[in-house]
Amino acid sequence: MKFFDLFFYVMMIGNVFQIFGSIVAIYQNLVQTNTNILLGIRQSCIGFGAMCTWFCLIKYFSENKQFKATTNLLAESTIGVFKFVIGILPLYIAFVFLGRCLFWKSEKFESTQHAFVALFAIVGGDILDETYTDIAAEGFLSVVFLTVWIVLFMSSVHNVFISIISNGFRNKFLEERYQELFDLYSLGDRDAVSKWNINEKEM
Repeated sequence: MKFFDLFFYVMMIGNVFQIFGSIVAIYQNLVQTNTNILLGIRQSCIGFGAMCTWFCLIKYFSENKQFKATTNLLAESTIGVFKFVIGILPLYIAFVFLGRCLFWKSEKFESTQHAFVALFAIVGGDILDETYTDIAAEGFLSVVFLTVWIVLFMSSVHNVFISIISNGFRNKFLEERYQELFDLYSLGDRDAVSKWNINEKEM
């Protein structure tokens, strides 16, 4: 049994932020002040603490076989997804700065921050027509740029993400099933093993 794990530290950090945010809220009520700085600190601390609390609910779902898909995905796919993100990050940044240089007159690419947000939104299927219209003044070059970006990231990168996550879930599922079978053999419960094999064939 693990007494200290990721969820323990997340919960502790969330509690600290919620306590601090509550103290700031009480202070505001006592001294009747409502400055933007204190308001921002209070809202940020309470919001971050609430996020940590909800995140820790995943821990309790992991104790039930029927609701542990999320923890399985996090455990098996996070590292693979992180490595893939690091691998494609240079390509993403390359398109960001290419867009900055080619379409600097456009509102969507007027700054590096705007370019990051615009390209990420396009990958999510948002502002497609709006971006095409915004940079249409550059002519055929704008069409080539956005088309290559959409085909590359929406068709290829999305599918790789899905493949990594699906593979991680499948590996975890098979690992648990074979562990269950091994435990049944160890206990000598041949009837249960036979039922397990029948269920496997039906699946």
